[in-house]
Amino acid sequence: MRRMAATWGRAAAHFMLAVFVGSACSAGGEPETLAESERFAFVHASVIPMDREDVLPDQTVIVAENRIVGIGPTRSTEIPEGVTRIDATGRYLIPAFCDMHVHLLGDAWNIMLPPEARVPIDDLDRASFLFPYVANGVTTVQVLSATEDHIGLRERIASGEILGPRLILARMIDGPDRAWPPPLSTWVASPAEAREAVLAAQQAGYDAMKVYSFLDPASYETIISTAKEVGLDVIGHIPMALSVEHVLGAGQRLIAHSEEVMKHVQGDFSRERIDRLAQTIAASDTWISPTLVTTRNILALFDDPDAELSRPEARYFRHPMQQGVWSFIIHNLYEPIPDA
Repeated sequence: MRRMAATWGRAAAHFMLAVFVGSACSAGGEPETLAESERFAFVHASVIPMDREDVLPDQTVIVAENRIVGIGPTRSTEIPEGVTRIDATGRYLIPAFCDMHVHLLGDAWNIMLPPEARVPIDDLDRASFLFPYVANGVTTVQVLSATEDHIGLRERIASGEILGPRLILARMIDGPDRAWPPPLSTWVASPAEAREAVLAAQQAGYDAMKVYSFLDPASYETIISTAKEVGLDVIGHIPMALSVEHVLGAGQRLIAHSEEVMKHVQGDFSRERIDRLAQTIAASDTWISPTLVTTRNILALFDDPDAELSRPEARYFRHPMQQGVWSFIIHNLYEPIPDA
């Protein structure tokens, strides 16, 4: 049973990791030459192409080596010998989801817990944290507070040792003594420290730099220029000392929350102001991850945290470290906020 589950998991992950647009698929549904391993054919599937409001019924989808190499009606699509067939009758297949704003637990989060509640890293069941992503069709996640142990975890996933989504790792960088302490983030107090931090992150194997709220303008500019020099994207918050327009012009690739924009409108929440900001962001090369579902859930914590954490989705948050971190955030970050 374990081997069968692993086979199904690999097949699903391989299908969802491939993208319909630009995949190696001929118009007639005939597959290209397939590799000799990791070949699957989903038969009788309903395919949702995601590029139009449509469902393609009774399709066969052939996957080889992480790529879709054939899509076509089941009745007319030939499946080569040696390909594992998976009956998808009554099931739907879609391209993978990507979650661009994830905080993945690791050893560094112990800093938020009292000494007696800290969890040794060897006791963290990584698979239990990662599998729900794959099970729900999320095959790529961007970790916006990545730490050193996530680099090794990324390699274990890539090698097949652990079933989980592909990890994009962003190292958090901020001004000192205001927010998330090291090792959750790197604190810098000058452009020289900022440059050193970016170079160290690139050498360690991180994929991006996540800027946080309390960077000074000179350090932010150094992060932007150094990251560009070494090929890292800059993503994250809009530092309080800057503006929406400034980070768009600087080439920041992602704004991590919609409320990051809200903080910089000087209290003007008029329709006209919202429209202007939306148009400015849409015309830029900067993406925005709105995190609206998370915002609604966080707001619900103000009213009744116990009810929020007892919702069905909270079954994913039963590990002592997860519960401890959420308790810390609720009591130390959210409850002190004035009602007004």
